[in-house]
Formats: sequence, C-alpha cells, structure tokens
Amino acid sequence: MHSALALEAGQLWVGPATTEATTTAPPIAASASSSSCSSSSSAASTGSGGADAGVPGRLRVVSFNIERGHRADAIGDWLASLRCDVALLQEVDVGCGRTGFRDVASAVARRLAWPTCAFCCEFRELHPTRGGGVHGNAVLSRLPLLRCGSFAFSSQPFDWTSRGAVLGQPRRGARSAVWADLRLPQRTNNGTDTGTGAETTLRVYSVHLENFTGIAGRLSQFSEVMLHAAKPEPTGCGNSPCVIGGDFNTLMHGVIRFLPIVYPSTDWMRFSTIGQSEAQWWQENIFGTPEGASRAVKSLGASCPALLRELASSGFASRFSDPFDKHSDCTFHGFCGLWRAKLDWLLSSGLDVTSWKVGGEGLSDHLAIYVDYAW
Repeated sequence: MHSALALEAGQLWVGPATTEATTTAPPIAASASSSSCSSSSSAASTGSGGADAGVPGRLRVVSFNIERGHRADAIGDWLASLRCDVALLQEVDVGCGRTGFRDVASAVARRLAWPTCAFCCEFRELHPTRGGGVHGNAVLSRLPLLRCGSFAFSSQPFDWTSRGAVLGQPRRGARSAVWADLRLPQRTNNGTDTGTGAETTLRVYSVHLENFTGIAGRLSQFSEVMLHAAKPEPTGCGNSPCVIGGDFNTLMHGVIRFLPIVYPSTDWMRFSTIGQSEAQWWQENIFGTPEGASRAVKSLGASCPALLRELASSGFASRFSDPFDKHSDCTFHGFCGLWRAKLDWLLSSGLDVTSWKVGGEGLSDHLAIYVDYAW
C-alpha cells in the first residue's frame, strides 16, 4: 500500500516518484495540523533533477488545478514541454478509484523526470467506487528541495466531513496548504550557475481555498498562508523570494452570487460587490494598494476575519503581486460558457516578473497559469 494513503488532513508525504500507485514510498508526516521535513531526510532532494537544466536566467513557475489528475500523463508531458522549474498542483489524487488508483503526483513527476514530490493530504475520499484514497495539493520541482511542510487551515468555513455526502463527495478532512523551500543557484551575468555553492532560497506554497463560502471565509484561509510566510526563516520565508500559487476559488461573479450552496445567506458581500468580480475585488482591496490588506479590512467591516486583521497589521501582503488581468485572464468557465472567472493565482515577492500566460487547454476543468521570473 502506498504510504500516502495513511495520511490525514494537513499531513505531508515526500518521496521519490514511485513506479506504481501502490508502491510503498517513505512518508514524512507529523500531526494532522502541521507536518515538515528538511534536507536531512532521505526523501529530500539534493540534486538538480530533471531531464534538462531548464533555461538559464529564467525561473518558470506553474500553478494548475489538475481536476484530480484524470489526464496525469498528458499534464506531465505538457509541463515538460514548458521546461518549467516548479509546478504547484491542486486537486491531486493518490489511490482513488476515479483516477485508476494511481499516485497522480508521482505520475506527473515521472513524466517530468523530476526525482521528488511533496504531497499534502486534504481529504480522505470515502465514495465506495470513486474514492478509496486521498486527495490534496503538491509541489514538484527540478530545483533541489531544502525543506518542506504542510498545515491544515484553522478556519474551515465548510464542513466537508458532515456535508460532503450531500454533494456526492463523501470525504473526511480539511483544506490545507503545502510549502517547500527550493535552492536557487547563484548566477553569473551569462545565466550559468557559478558553482560556488552560494545559494538563495525560494519559498513556494500550493494552496486550494474553499469554494463553498464567501469572500470572508476564503480570506481567512488566505491570511493564514500569508502569515505563515511572514514568519522568520526557517518557518516562514523571511526576506527570501516567495511564490504563493493555487486555486483561490475567487468565484463570486455573475450567477454564482445567487447559489445558496456557495454563499451563506448572511454573506452581504455577494451583493455589495456587484459590478466587479471577486478577483477584481481582491486586487483592489489587497494587492493593488500600498495599504495592503487594510483596505479589505475596512470593506468587510464587522464580518472581517481576525486573521485578515492580523495580516493587515503586518503589512506583509503589500509585498506581493499577481501579473494576470483580473477580468480577462479567466481560468475557469461554467454554465455553458455564460460564467467565467479568474480562480487561479500566482503571487510573488522578491522576484522580477518577465512574462505570464494562461494555457493547458483540454487537460483539466481549469486552465493553468505560469509566470517567468528573471533569475
């Protein structure tokens, strides 16, 4: 049995890309609320990995909700064609009937010829035929893995354990995040590795925020990620470059505002923000202002979650930006094309953005996003 199948929400599995979904690989797991690993572990990577060395002078990071991994091999091949350096994946299955009981994280890593992957369990899938395994988020990279960890969010606005079966998704667990510190080599002017051993640490997060809640519920979970990153090294990223990517589920737009399963009846924000999408609201109230999250606190008023107030006080959010257009760079389409939204984000701090793109058509119900940073 694959050892990731023993995980609970917030726990971490790190290991080499397995050859079969049922192959046992060494787990690194602690309590369900937080797990971590370091390069001293036998599962952590010390080599550069990958079938090629990437593109000198460029760091390419992809975020992709892969819809369980139904097309895992095709997704891996597409990522390989991008010559990306880091892949932040959401909705990753391990050992579930709906995806052929495969270890999807390892399957994608094998197509990339990358030696290791870090997987964080969010849910144990309990459906008698489609489930049987676990489901969560992953970080894959060609860069050497220095340390990694995971945690379940303290805020869970939708109780999947008690309500998931009503939606046809019986499961047990909680929304969680996985992070990793990767070694960026020092470069010379021509983009080659100096070989001196000098290094810069890149912190990355792969997250999947709750969809069955309103803006306040998602911002509570997002604030927890940002506050984790704001901690001094090695727990947080300190002043090191950082990328936070994932499916933020910023879906409050159009007809979605009127679906009671998505928004609590008490969520007045779904109507007070008519005229702009949720992604535009996030940009205006968190990232598009030197005030950082302070503007969001004022906008939410009494419904503002405590974690967001703490984030606003820290000023940390003002360091981050996402280069995509919040209206036109949509990553999800629904209701027969009548609704679309930007759900997926790549926020960065301490890195110079050179280009960005949406892609991966036909591989998932989401589109992927990827950003190039100068390095």
